[in-house]
Amino acid sequence: MLRLNFLIAVLPALGLLMWFQRKDQQRPEPQGLVTRVVLWGVASTVPAMLIEALLSRGMGPHLAQRQGGFLTAFGVAAATEESLKLCVILLYVWRKPAFDEVMDGILYTAAVSLGFAVLENLLYSIGDPMVGAVRAFTAVPMHAVMSGIMGYFVGRAKVGVAAPARWVAFGLFCAVLIHGCYDWAVLSHGVFGFGKGSAILGLLEGIGILLISIAVLFRLIRRALALDQGGVVEAIPVASP
Repeated sequence: MLRLNFLIAVLPALGLLMWFQRKDQQRPEPQGLVTRVVLWGVASTVPAMLIEALLSRGMGPHLAQRQGGFLTAFGVAAATEESLKLCVILLYVWRKPAFDEVMDGILYTAAVSLGFAVLENLLYSIGDPMVGAVRAFTAVPMHAVMSGIMGYFVGRAKVGVAAPARWVAFGLFCAVLIHGCYDWAVLSHGVFGFGKGSAILGLLEGIGILLISIAVLFRLIRRALALDQGGVVEAIPVASP
């Protein structure tokens, strides 16, 4: 059973990581560095769980569950997890010579998020393998996609744009927004605190958010590759903080 749980947690993440690496095949990143980033993502799960537990305890069950778990989705899970993923990139990867393309930002943030998702999903699958199997096709790719979107803006910040802090902040905002919307849909059973929904409805809405986010990520990957090859793409407006 433990072997099954491990496979449920690892195989989807490994497949997604290989997909992101294929997208970066023009100038591939050092495999050792990518692997270490994944391991840092695994390690970041531990402080995330501690911080989320403290925040949830501080809010209390009434506030945590209010309006379909809005604060839990955005303020506890999304903000904590995406901030820790970003910390790994800024503290460990940012100054690496290999991080020299916009696409690298997407790859590295996806790598750290998949490391995070592996341990998180392993814990879920130990409790219930069916939950782990469902998350393998929903929450695991969602982690990679929303963090990959953040990674585009981190990559732009790293590779020669003005006001890099603004680009990083906007990337974090996008990741927290997408993550929060996904979690809120699932936690509220699809009704966001307005009435009584169902777990199936929440899951379907989460899948819808995932599909929209995938379409956005595909477009950003095309932009990143064009920029890395010296192409010109239309500008993305980044609001002032």
